[in-house]
Amino acid sequence: MAATASLALSACAGGTGGGSGTGSSGGDVTSVKIGFMGDLTGENSAIVIPPNNGAKMAIDEYNATNPKTKIELVNYDSQAKTEQATALVQKAITQDKIVGLIGPAFSGESKAVGAILEQAKVPSVSPSATNPGLANNGWKYWHRVVANDDDQGPKIVDFLVAAKSPKTAFVLSDDQEYSVGLADSMEKELKAKGVTSQRDKFAKDASDYSSTVNKVKAANPDIIVFGGYYAQGGRLIKQLRDGGVKATFATGDGSLDAQLISGAGAQAAEG
Repeated sequence: MAATASLALSACAGGTGGGSGTGSSGGDVTSVKIGFMGDLTGENSAIVIPPNNGAKMAIDEYNATNPKTKIELVNYDSQAKTEQATALVQKAITQDKIVGLIGPAFSGESKAVGAILEQAKVPSVSPSATNPGLANNGWKYWHRVVANDDDQGPKIVDFLVAAKSPKTAFVLSDDQEYSVGLADSMEKELKAKGVTSQRDKFAKDASDYSSTVNKVKAANPDIIVFGGYYAQGGRLIKQLRDGGVKATFATGDGSLDAQLISGAGAQAAEG
């Protein structure tokens, strides 16, 4: 948050952002707009609302010091849809004249809008976009404050190898950018550790995972690793357990919400 504020105020002072972002709010006090973009009302919003609340808290604390330039937070609810994020970022730059952006929260929307922000010279800091490929775009105005999937994925696998000594594994993901990226990193580490693995992918908006469940059941793996968010993860666990698959199931930070358990059902989620 501090980095975003610093970048935004620098952009305002230097006039290199997507607009001055300044406006009189009485006397000599001016204001700048910083955007927050992410899934605030969609199915995986529970892992985006906390950083949004953190941004609000930090900005409120800063504004309470009565600075000459105050910060106004503008929310852009992308619902993790790339086409929605693209339209919103255009509005943020051209109409709202933001001088900085917190987000986008997810990797897919980050990939979709990164070039637009770069062209407008609007700095962005994502709290949660982890796909490794995002760092390979050569964007100078794009930043993140979270380790990428090439850090997290191997550690998940290393833990499972140490704890379970698996001979076989099944790698699962949906078709979202984050999900595929994390699955890629886990699959690579499984190979490096000598664990035989198979892989399957399903559509983000699918509700019936029976094809995937049947493949996993036939493979009878020692462990299952899933790259993805809690909304899909909860449904997946439930259907795997209902289908008789009992293998250890592990996933990453996109599933770090209690709704993983409620989506799967407490009994299916146990362990």
